[in-house]
Amino acid sequence: DGVQRWRENGLRVDLQIWDSSPHVSHLLYHKDEYETLVQDFLANLNFVPFPNKFRLPKSSL
Repeated sequence: DGVQRWRENGLRVDLQIWDSSPHVSHLLYHKDEYETLVQDFLANLNFVPFPNKFRLPKSSL
C-alpha cells in the first residue's frame, strides 16, 4: 500500500480513517478532531510562524 511504502522510505505519514462519514464530509461530521489533526500536521511542518499581524481574522477564512 502507498502509505506503507512512504513510511518505509522515511516519509512521515499522518493517517486518519473515519468510518462514519463520507470523504468530503469529514470536517462536518468530525469538526473538532479534524481541526486538531490539521493544526497538529501544520505545527509539525516546522515552518517559521507568521507574526500575528499577518494572520487573517477567522471571520475572513
